[in-house]
Order: sequence, then structure tokens, then C-alpha cells
Amino acid sequence: MTESLPKNLEIQYDQIINRDSKVRDKRTEALLKPLINTEPVIFISEACRAAGIEPPDGTAPLTPKILELQKYMHQKDASIFPRKDIPEGQDGKLGIYTYTHLIKFFPDLKKFARSSEIVAASKSRLSDLRRQVSQEPATLPAQTARQPEAADELEISANETALIGDSLTYGYRTYFNIDNQKIPTARDRRYVMGGKSVLEMLKDFNKLNAAGKLDNIKAIVIFGGANDLSFRTSNEIIGYLDAMKKAMLAKTPPARVVLVTLPPVMGYKGFGRKKEQCEQRVKEINNWIRMQAGPMVKVVDLYNQIVAQNNPGHMQAKYNGGDGLHFSGKGYKALAAAVKDAVQHGHHKDFDQYA
Repeated sequence: MTESLPKNLEIQYDQIINRDSKVRDKRTEALLKPLINTEPVIFISEACRAAGIEPPDGTAPLTPKILELQKYMHQKDASIFPRKDIPEGQDGKLGIYTYTHLIKFFPDLKKFARSSEIVAASKSRLSDLRRQVSQEPATLPAQTARQPEAADELEISANETALIGDSLTYGYRTYFNIDNQKIPTARDRRYVMGGKSVLEMLKDFNKLNAAGKLDNIKAIVIFGGANDLSFRTSNEIIGYLDAMKKAMLAKTPPARVVLVTLPPVMGYKGFGRKKEQCEQRVKEINNWIRMQAGPMVKVVDLYNQIVAQNNPGHMQAKYNGGDGLHFSGKGYKALAAAVKDAVQHGHHKDFDQYA
């Protein structure tokens, strides 16, 4: 069974899923159309009644009810729908996995199933939608390209921007600037240094903060943890990242924090036999990072932008610098552009649009 989320994230997790109800409802409707011969709200209402859950009233979003159904099934069988935002977890989307288990739990729902011929004819569409859902964590709809909101815009200079990171940050710093000005902190080893662990980042961060070096910082980009994957747990890495995030948010006024998800690492030979364990830790850390998104915390979802769709856990070739962990010039340029957009505008475009 997949490990549950930390208890302190339970309420926040539900809030994030429910916040994005409109987006998730649209995905549910698209996924169900090839599978059922009725409206999604009718199918979900019948499933709720069978589970003893109050059905949706017809105007309320469906996402909270789907989440309740997933929780119900997890209570009955703890091996399914773990408390994590993964494609087969409690995510408030009624995809193929959820649909299949609802049919198993409540056989009467089969009356809504389309014929096997119709489903077969829709196979390519279903595969495409399932692939899209597999890339959609709870907070992803809020991170995809959209019209900027006034509250997201931030007037900032290079001197008011800080980067915290290791060699992955060292790689993109060359291409990162604000108003054509390089970022001074990107050339200071106390902020950015190859091979740096996330604990070392936190120690240097605390020293800089205590010395007042971060007092005038309006936005900080934190990108760390890759060097720790083989010897620290995901919770330890999350704890160090969270400490830096909280310190910047506690400032008066709070600074904008930009968190970058870790890249896929299955192609990195340096992790040897631990690569699968490291990849799992990457997913756990990234799930946590995505859940931090909010008014003052922005997320650059690097992982979902560069992962190969036909080779899970590996980078797309065009972004791979050669070792499966570091990036190509194109990858660093796209990352720099995405980080700049997140700092100044609160969101970023798809990496392919930066080419």
C-alpha cells in the first residue's frame, strides 16, 4: 500500500482539490463520455446513493463527491486510492481507474456502461485522456498557461531576487535575468553551488537570513533536493524546503516563493540500484511542492514539462544534458524562462513555447 500523506496536509489537500473543481469536472466529463450512456452527474449520483453518500444537487461541483467516493473505496480496500495525488489516488477526478472500481464495488452501475464496441472505438481518445490525467496533480490546473491576474504581477529587480540551489540552478542561472540584469545571488556560493545538499542550503539560508541578507528580497526561487535523494527520505527533504519557504513567507511583507519540482531521475546512472527509490522520492517531494501553490507561493512544474511520455521516469531527449539528471542548453533556457515568468507574473507557459 502506498504511504499516506502527512496528517497536517489532509485538510489542505482537500481544499486544493475542491478549489479546482471546475477544471476537474471538465476532465471528468471528457473521460466519462466514451464510457457511459448517461450524463456524468447521473452516474455519480447513483454511485453516491449506493455508497450511502448524499448525491450532488445538480448545481454543485462533482469533484467533492468523486473525492468522497474514492475515500469510501479506500476505506473498504486500503490497497486502492491511496491518500496521495497520483493518477490512481484520491484526486477528485473520475478517470478510467475510478470508473472501473466503481463498477466493481457497485455492479448495478453497469447499466450505464456503453457497449464494448463503443468503448473500443474510443480507445485512442481514452488513452490520450488518461495520459493527460496522469500528468495532472491537484494543483496543476492553477499552474498551466492562463491569462495573468493583476495580483500575480510583481515589480522586481535583479537585486531583489534570490536563487537557492545546486548544479541544476547553476546551469540555468546563465540564462536567467530581470530586465537584462544578471542575478547577483546566482554567483554567490552561499546561495548556489554545485553538489550542494538541501540541508547545506538551509544552513546557508539561515545564516544569510540572520545576517539580514534576505531583508530586501521580494522573490526567492528554491530548487533543491536532487543531491539528497539517495540518502535522505522525502519527508526530510520536504522539511528542509519547507523551512526556507516558511521563513520567507514570515517576512513583513512576505516574499514571493517560487518552488521548482525535481526532474525525473530514472535515467541517471549515478543513483545505481537506488534509482527507483529515488524516483519515488522525487514524486513524493513534487506532490508536496505542487500542493504549496497559492497567492505567495508559485510552482514551476519542471517534472511534468520534461518527462518523456513514452518512457516514464526519464527526461525527453531534447531536455536531457546527457547524464539523465542535468539539462541540455535548451532545457536550461526553458527553465530560466519559466522561472522568470513565475517570479514576475506568477505562472509559466509550457516549456515548448519558450523554444
